[in-house]
Amino acid sequence: MKIIHLTEQMPDEDVERLGGTMLESSAYDTVITEDADVYKPDGTPLIKFRKGVIPVEMCLKTFPIWEEAATPTDNRGMAAGAPEVGEDGKIKGIRKEHGILLPMEPGSTRANFLKQDGTVAKKTVAKTVHSGIVGYMNGNTRFPYCRTTAFTGNEFEKYKQCLPVMQVASEEFRRLMPERWAVQHEYWKRTHPAFRIENTVFTTVTCNFNFRTACHQDKGDLKEGFGVMTAMQKGRYKGGFTIFPKYRIAVDMRTSDILLADVHEWHSNSEMIGIPGTYKRISLVFYYREKIAACLSPEEERLKAIQNTEATYEKPTQVKLL
Repeated sequence: MKIIHLTEQMPDEDVERLGGTMLESSAYDTVITEDADVYKPDGTPLIKFRKGVIPVEMCLKTFPIWEEAATPTDNRGMAAGAPEVGEDGKIKGIRKEHGILLPMEPGSTRANFLKQDGTVAKKTVAKTVHSGIVGYMNGNTRFPYCRTTAFTGNEFEKYKQCLPVMQVASEEFRRLMPERWAVQHEYWKRTHPAFRIENTVFTTVTCNFNFRTACHQDKGDLKEGFGVMTAMQKGRYKGGFTIFPKYRIAVDMRTSDILLADVHEWHSNSEMIGIPGTYKRISLVFYYREKIAACLSPEEERLKAIQNTEATYEKPTQVKLL
């Protein structure tokens, strides 16, 4: 196994300028293809990579389920990258059913659009990619309550078939980084059982299908924990490396591999090169949603949803009859 202690890094301000851009081979010098531990110049871990951890038969069995879970979404923001704008000024890669898209600033990763009534929507949309959420989510502006994700709720039997993959990933996390795992496990234990993935330290999985991410930082996960990832593939392709441009290093994560990485560092994927339609790549990111720690019971969350949702309704004006 390789142990690499990095000695150089790109200045933070230079890395931040890469946000939302697709990184090419010029962004890295080294590609990790075998078991390795990589440490930053300050001595903290950047990567722990292990080949062949998840049984191949487990990957083959669950691949079509993960593929089904990775639905089209326009909410991946910076990770989706800047949409292409044609010579005619039309924006490509964003679904049109939202309304009329408004012109975008060069390099922007989110677009405004006009609703049917001609007003500008408060919601913005990003380039459409195939990326879904499995497990559980905390509340946000749109859904102000903790909840089971749509795929998990609608396809619970399929979700249960994928549990062994999540559990193997959690166990490898425990083996490679026991202190970080223990901290995350404490949060997981204090979380309501309805919002945690059983026999793991995770609450949530992001599932990506043939999704080349632009340079971004992960948000919403427990900062005291650590990023845990795997990949599954069908067919042949080159590339698809996970790149950490600040340290000019990349990882070639393939079927059954496990990658532990500091996902709060800027990272991206290189292009997948192959014959279109002949290959598929699933990447899975396992994590604990930081705000799920505050979730109440499902019944209390349901009541919260009703109250918060009703509070946003515009009550009709009452007219007095003369």
